[in-house]
This record gives sequence, C-alpha cells and structure tokens, in this order.
Amino acid sequence: MVACSQAAVGEHSLKTVSDLAGVVADVTLGGPAAFETAELFGLAALDAAYEVEFTFVPVDDAAVGAGGAGGSQLSTKLADGTIDCAIAPQTWATITVDGLIALDDDKTAFPLDVVVPLMTTAAATPDVVAVVTQLNATITTDVLRALLVKLAVGDQSYDVIAKQFLESQAPAQ
Repeated sequence: MVACSQAAVGEHSLKTVSDLAGVVADVTLGGPAAFETAELFGLAALDAAYEVEFTFVPVDDAAVGAGGAGGSQLSTKLADGTIDCAIAPQTWATITVDGLIALDDDKTAFPLDVVVPLMTTAAATPDVVAVVTQLNATITTDVLRALLVKLAVGDQSYDVIAKQFLESQAPAQ
C-alpha cells in the first residue's frame, strides 16, 4: 500500500494513488529496496498501472516490517521530509503510530495483504476452529494494525495482546 505523511496529503489533496500520480513531480516514494526491482508488484508495475514514473528512495528492507513502528529508516525519512509517502504492508504499525494516511489504490496495482491462520491438524480441534472462525469475522486490516501498534509502542508480548483481544471478543455472560 501507499501511505503518506499528513503534510503531503494536505499539500497535494491526496486521497488516491491516482491523485499522487497527478503530482508525481512533487512527491517522493520510499520503501523496501526490493520494491525497486521486483517484477511483480514492484515499482515498474506501479509506474505502469498509474502511467507515470514515481521517484523512489530505497530503504533497508529490515526497516519495513509489519510490526515495526517509529525509529525505522522509513519512519525517519518520512519525518525528515526525504520522502513524502511510503510503500509498506497494510498492517504496518507506523501507519497509525506516525499518523500516516493510507491512499486508496484506485487502480489496484497492489495485491491485498492476506493473513492466513496456519495450524497443525492436531491443533485443529473443534474449539480452536470455532475461535479461528470467529476471529476471521472480526479481524480486519485496521484491527490487526491496532494490535500491532500495541505491540510496537507497549511493553506487552504477542501472547498478552492476543489474550486480551480474545477476551474482548468473548460474548458477554
């Protein structure tokens, strides 16, 4: 996805990636270095979908993780104005932590991030499958990102955050 600083969104009235393409000479994208040369869903595909050539600044791939927040190389480049917008996973906690604004990919140049629960056959008891089915109906990209924000800015473990979320989803007794 493409997420932009509030300053870039305000200055250029950005809502969609097409809006961003319309001001391509005035904005710079940043993201994982691999995005620059990726054959599928990389910079060339984005350029082709929106019929422009975006200016792209590669950053250390390790700096862009789904759970990362603040302090990453990408966050630093957004904060100091080196880049205006970031190519990042939809679940990237920094989107929320740094107040970035996600643009609508109106030409669907990017695939959706998909989270798939994996478990062994032995673990797939009826009770576990029931919980996973319930979670499937409640976990959206925004919910998952919010959980990752808790992990990124807090001092709680995955286990504690997951348990709290599960308890919040339990039907009232």
